[in-house]
Amino acid sequence: MRRSLLTCVTAWLALLLISCGGGSSAALPPPTYTVGGQVVGLSAGVSVVLSDNGTDSLTVSANGAFSFARPIIQGGSYAVTVSTQPTGQVCAIANPSQQNVLATVTTVEVTCAPLTYTVAGRLTGLKSGNQLVLLNNGGDALTLSADGAFIFASKISYGGDYAVTVGAQPTGQFCEVTHGAGSNVTGDTSGITVVCSLFFDNFNRPDQIGLGVAPNTVSWLVSGQGAATVAIANHQFVDGSPALGNRVAYALMSLGAQPSRLGGRFSFLPFSGSGSDHSAVALISTLDTGITFAHAVHLVVDRYDAALSYYISGVSHQPESCAAGPVAFFANPLLADGTPYDVEITLSGSHVVVALPQGQILDCTDAQFALLGGPQAMWEVYSPSVSSDAAPAWNSAIAYP
Repeated sequence: MRRSLLTCVTAWLALLLISCGGGSSAALPPPTYTVGGQVVGLSAGVSVVLSDNGTDSLTVSANGAFSFARPIIQGGSYAVTVSTQPTGQVCAIANPSQQNVLATVTTVEVTCAPLTYTVAGRLTGLKSGNQLVLLNNGGDALTLSADGAFIFASKISYGGDYAVTVGAQPTGQFCEVTHGAGSNVTGDTSGITVVCSLFFDNFNRPDQIGLGVAPNTVSWLVSGQGAATVAIANHQFVDGSPALGNRVAYALMSLGAQPSRLGGRFSFLPFSGSGSDHSAVALISTLDTGITFAHAVHLVVDRYDAALSYYISGVSHQPESCAAGPVAFFANPLLADGTPYDVEITLSGSHVVVALPQGQILDCTDAQFALLGGPQAMWEVYSPSVSSDAAPAWNSAIAYP
């Protein structure tokens, strides 16, 4: 009887302990919180990869809210970083980290912006006191007053384009831009070069002598044997020389330095009268004395072709080599209807290039060409005929340092 009573009491105490929690059981897990925020500025079609605490990665492909898949425990910490930047952009993070987290995190801010690149280059040849204005993509004007490196104020976005041009030429000079355009930009641009001429004159002067052959073009040329001279600054125009025909003109110019390139542009009217087929002759030369040339590049143009030769001490020679021969033939004869045609000729070291109508190019090399450009130069035009429609006319002369 006593044993049965003891057994019942023992069982009752055991049940009481269990009902009061006195037995063993698993502990409850601590609370956890998600980490997230907002992404703004992300371009369409690209993604940014975020990382939390260096392990939990999340790829975000659109603007808006984001949240990492792995939560953190109460009292824990987070540190959000950008592990992979989006193509063409850079993303920065505000509120990236926190310790002793006690609530869900929604304050991480990821702001993305396009990568931008500088457009820069170098200017040479600008004369003291002159100014040059450059443009990029038609704007962002940059005024330069001295040689050296330059950089535009506005940057170009990733994948964008740039096109550097001259907005305003300096007085008495002509500046050329090379390597000035590019597309699909992925880095800073610094290879743009701008070279300003040693001398430039467009020959469009109200006191110019001669005969006009096109708008904004003066031919210099007058008929007759009488010589006339007009001195304009460091120029001297002489026409009517009997030695080279009835229709001849020179421009004598002191450049002040040995040019690296010499040339210019002239217009001519194709010859339609009787006599010589050749309607225009142009020379670029150094001088002996007065108006007598020592060395010269000699270009003859007519309705059908253009031929290049050169003079050394007054003796005519053919160039050593030309890309397509010393004569360039036009695909179709030029019209002799009073229409002027432009021709450009450039002498650079041992190389001469002539840009002709109809896209024709006359490209010749000769070691003797190196003798032709000097600190004093002569631009000359004449026609072997006295016909009024045989009128060559220099539009511009240019020399580069």
